[in-house]
Amino acid sequence: MRSVSWLALALWALTIVAVGFLVFNSSTAPGDDGRTIVKLDTAEQAFVLGEMRKFLESIRDATMALENGDMDAASRAFSDKGVAAMIRDTPATIIAKAPADFLLLSTEMHKGFDGLEAAAGKGADRTAMLGLLAEQLSRCVACHSTYRLP
Repeated sequence: MRSVSWLALALWALTIVAVGFLVFNSSTAPGDDGRTIVKLDTAEQAFVLGEMRKFLESIRDATMALENGDMDAASRAFSDKGVAAMIRDTPATIIAKAPADFLLLSTEMHKGFDGLEAAAGKGADRTAMLGLLAEQLSRCVACHSTYRLP
């Protein structure tokens, strides 16, 4: 029993050290434009850029749906962009390399899509949806103002 306790304690300590290393030892560099460069490999960059394109497409599609008063289409535009998709799809290597604030912005972005989907699904009016879209686009601006890929 005593050796199991020591093994559990050792594994717990190793986990804490590993998580700390990953969170505080991100792969970044200062950019010449004042933004932080997040150093990812080619496949990781392609994933992040693909995610950003999906985000823009969903905002475009939702905006068109709102113009037509189609809340069902607006809700569908945001589906599968939320936190569950982030957890399911994001490669662990990106999580390991990205700085904590970048990951926080990413999480807030995905939560924003969950909120937009829920609001549209509940039949929020166009004005409320446009306000939520403006908040979401502010997250895009914040991230792009702070970070860039090499």
